[in-house]
Amino acid sequence: MDLGHLFIDTITYSSPASFSDGDMTQSAQATATGRWEERYSVTTMSGGEQRATTHNFATTTAIPLESLVWGPGSDTTDQGDALRILARNFAKTLDGSYSYYIYALGK
Repeated sequence: MDLGHLFIDTITYSSPASFSDGDMTQSAQATATGRWEERYSVTTMSGGEQRATTHNFATTTAIPLESLVWGPGSDTTDQGDALRILARNFAKTLDGSYSYYIYALGK
């Protein structure tokens, strides 16, 4: 089962490059194609803290946690428009023929 026909949305992302004095520097922007969806939920972080997520993005591209993500139509020059990847899951189709990541995003 190929899911490629569902992955029609393009997002822009910027991965964390380095940390200095508590400030994070972002890498150059890149794009990924996948499925962008509004989905409001609560994600429990590894330390037990709960965070609200507002969107999911499914793609075959591996994007690091804590990356900034601009959804389709967002202003990529404005970091205030970006969401942050809060959680990542890896999934496969039932027959194992297609693998992809699902990212939960929020502020």
